[in-house]
Amino acid sequence: MKLDLACGKHGRSKYRGFLGVDAKPAPPGVDRPYLQLDLNTRNDWPWPDGSADEVIVLHFIEHMCRSHGLRFVSRVLRVLKAGAHCTFATPDLRLLARYYLDRDEAFWGHVNARTGRKQRRGETHADQLNHTLHQAGHLWAYDPESLGYLITEACPTGQRHYPMPADSPYAKHPDHEFGIVMEKLG
Repeated sequence: MKLDLACGKHGRSKYRGFLGVDAKPAPPGVDRPYLQLDLNTRNDWPWPDGSADEVIVLHFIEHMCRSHGLRFVSRVLRVLKAGAHCTFATPDLRLLARYYLDRDEAFWGHVNARTGRKQRRGETHADQLNHTLHQAGHLWAYDPESLGYLITEACPTGQRHYPMPADSPYAKHPDHEFGIVMEKLG
């Protein structure tokens, strides 16, 4: 079994062979496996220990407070099979801070390819940074060190973690995100 946890508003995983899981109901016409489940507040996940071959958590860990993130990571490790992996991807606080400090207009004022409009939210770079960190529903910001520490704190033994490879199919936004792969040790 492969799980795409917090797969998003589309109500299905973007990745074939994965069960999409999200708190929102699936929209009509979803053609892939889907489970409606609030991963942030639900204490009992329906999967047995060691049942998942792979888990992806793309842009969700930042939507939880840190204490919920600790509990979430320990649950992910519980459902992974020995030798299986979970890939986390999240906005990179280091890069966002660098873009803010450098007043990087190419990043903060980027143009949406679909609409042709600037994506800027607010009048200043501080407005944009605050929107990215808070208004978008983010409750905690991570850099690779802090997410690695969270993983180690949640699961001091039984796992190892390392940077997501640049050629990972889950690496979508290298200009502002990073990923960590957590492997459950056997």
